[in-house]
Amino acid sequence: MEYQSFFLVVSCLLPLIMYAFIISSRRNSRLPPGPKGFPIIGNLLEFGDKPHQSLAILSKRYGPLMSLKLASNTTVVISSPGITKEFFSTHDVAFLNRSAPKAIQLGDYHKYSIVWMEAGDQWRKLRRMTKEYLFCVQQLDASELLRREKVQDLVNHVNQCCIEEKPLNVGACAFTTALNILSNFMFSVDLAQYDPKSTQEFQGLVLQVMQAGAKPGLLDLFPILHWLDPLELIWPENAYAKKMITIFDKIINDRLQNRSNGVSTKNDDVLDLLLNQQSSFTQNDMRHLFLVSKSF
Repeated sequence: MEYQSFFLVVSCLLPLIMYAFIISSRRNSRLPPGPKGFPIIGNLLEFGDKPHQSLAILSKRYGPLMSLKLASNTTVVISSPGITKEFFSTHDVAFLNRSAPKAIQLGDYHKYSIVWMEAGDQWRKLRRMTKEYLFCVQQLDASELLRREKVQDLVNHVNQCCIEEKPLNVGACAFTTALNILSNFMFSVDLAQYDPKSTQEFQGLVLQVMQAGAKPGLLDLFPILHWLDPLELIWPENAYAKKMITIFDKIINDRLQNRSNGVSTKNDDVLDLLLNQQSSFTQNDMRHLFLVSKSF
C-alpha cells in the first residue's frame, strides 16, 4: 500500500518536473552562452576576489555577450563597446530600468530616487531638472572659484601638518575635500572637517552608505531568505540613509526659515535654484537628490 502511494505521488510530480524543465530549457535557450553554474549559488564562485578580471577571462571563452547565474539572478554581461552602444542607444527603452536592491526598497528610495525609480514622467522631470541645475556648463563654470577655495584649504592643511610634523592620511584628506566641494556646491556648507578631533558624523555616514551599498545583499542573491525577515542584513544602509536625509531636511528647513524671516539667502547654490522651482520640485525630491549626490 505504501509503495502504491509512493508511485502515485511520483507519477503526479514527474509531469510537473518535466514541464518545469522544458520551460526552463526554453528560457535558457534564449540567453547568451555562459558557464554552467552550481545549484543554488550559480556562478558566484567564478568571480573570485577580482570580479573584473574574472569576467574578462570568461568573456574570452564565451564571447562579448554572456549570461551568468548569480544565485537566483540571471545576469547578462556585456564586454564589447559595440554591443554596449547597441544596448543603450538602439534598445535604450527596453533596458532603461534598474532592479532596485531589497535594501533600497525597504526605505522606499526606489520610489523617489532618480537612480532607482522606474522610467516615467516623474523620472523624466527629475532628469531634466538635474541636467538644467546640476550638470549644466554655466553652473559648473560658476563653481570654479569654489573648487579653487576648497583645494586651497587642502593645501593649507597639508602645509600645517608638515610644519607641525603630524601624520597625514592622504586618502581621508582627498575625501574631505571632495565632500566639501560637493556640499558647498549644493548648499554652501562645509559638511566635513580635516581635523580628526572634530565631529566626523557626516563623513562617517557617507562612508558607511558607500561601503554598505558596495556589499552584495543576501536577499538580492537568495530571495528565499526574505521569509526569515533578516533586518540585521538590510537595516544598516537604510539607517545611514535616514540619518543623512535628516541632515538634509535641517539644511533645507533652515534655508526656508531664513527666507520666510526676510534674511538674505542668495547663495546661488543648487538649493537656492531648486527652492526657486518649488512648484515642480518638492522637498522630498530635493532630499533624495542630495542623498544620491552624496552617496555615489
